[in-house]
Amino acid sequence: MIAPNVIAEATKPVAAGVSDVLVEAARVLRDRDVRDIALAFVGEGPAKAECERLAREHNLTNVIFFQPVPKQVISRVLEAIDVALFPLRDGSVARYGLSSNKLFDYLASGRPVVSCCGVDSNPVQASGGGICVPAESPEAVADALMALAAMGHEGRRAIGERGRRWVYEHHDATGLAERFLQALSGIQR
Repeated sequence: MIAPNVIAEATKPVAAGVSDVLVEAARVLRDRDVRDIALAFVGEGPAKAECERLAREHNLTNVIFFQPVPKQVISRVLEAIDVALFPLRDGSVARYGLSSNKLFDYLASGRPVVSCCGVDSNPVQASGGGICVPAESPEAVADALMALAAMGHEGRRAIGERGRRWVYEHHDATGLAERFLQALSGIQR
């Protein structure tokens, strides 16, 4: 089986206090003797140093850290992975709904997403483009990654395609602009 490489961007969502959960998920995978899943953190952020420290402290070889990449290169990074991770701490303003550019980039990439947040109105759940797990459960993150790995390439691709289709059907810029103009024209009447 090809090893899924899981991307977690070490920026504001990770800095919001869930970075330790992702590193702990890597530790759970290691303790379960899962050798074909690695977590790749791309970017900077206030939590990166703590993540690196925890990975060193636990001697985790299944966690890799990369420097930030320009926004225009993110699509190539997403092409190189099998699964995207979207972490967000519970209790944040996201409890009122979730609309993150990063999450929509992940879904549009055609990669399945593991959404680590307790948001009811979650695009991952609505699209069927991944697996939703509690934000603060390393075991649930590890379980989701193992489930996706067990599906093989074709299974992951099918889930990722559902997410991609949903984004383009419901959040395409042209369609959104048309709906916005329709709403404005209704106001002007």
